[in-house]
Amino acid sequence: MASRFWGLGCPKIFHEVATLLVLATETALDDTVHLARRLQHRISHEPIGAVIDLTASFGVTAYAPGRGSIQSLIGRADAALVMAKESGRNCIRVDSGVAEAL
Repeated sequence: MASRFWGLGCPKIFHEVATLLVLATETALDDTVHLARRLQHRISHEPIGAVIDLTASFGVTAYAPGRGSIQSLIGRADAALVMAKESGRNCIRVDSGVAEAL
């Protein structure tokens, strides 16, 4: 899509996606959500070189004993991340099964 507009004098449009897995061990869910908010704020409000608008979406989950493997934990975090992106991006969503499991 960006290449269609390149010849019209429009700036090149970049869409980069990076995934970062943060394991906040021995941390309460509320504190983990707070950490995600702090990271989101730093990413979207701290300039990087030239002025670049960045956003960050986070999917948050928690480990509960007996709730599955590390793969299922990552899968739940990824599902919450997809919900955040589908909510308009620059959002934080918590795995809906966390509250009932804790």
